[in-house]
Amino acid sequence: MNRLRKDRVIVDLAKEEGEKKDAYDQTKGGIYVPEDKKKAAFLTKGVVLQTGTDVHPKDISAGTVVYVKKFQGERLSPEAEEYLFLERDIIGND
Repeated sequence: MNRLRKDRVIVDLAKEEGEKKDAYDQTKGGIYVPEDKKKAAFLTKGVVLQTGTDVHPKDISAGTVVYVKKFQGERLSPEAEEYLFLERDIIGND
């Protein structure tokens, strides 16, 4: 992928140390809920890999650390933790 269109941003959401993959928790009612669904509402820290043509480079550029809600993005591949977000979905940056 050479160019990203419009106001889209690709963010690498590296897993935190000690985080379990495909882990499930059991609720009091006996239902198993994926741990990712419970954490999805919280902000996740990631690094911008690529930005679209309409993203202002002073605000967000490649290498910038940003905060997003994981459920708002689209996962690009099952092997990597790379997600596609709209610029408006980025909550803040460092």
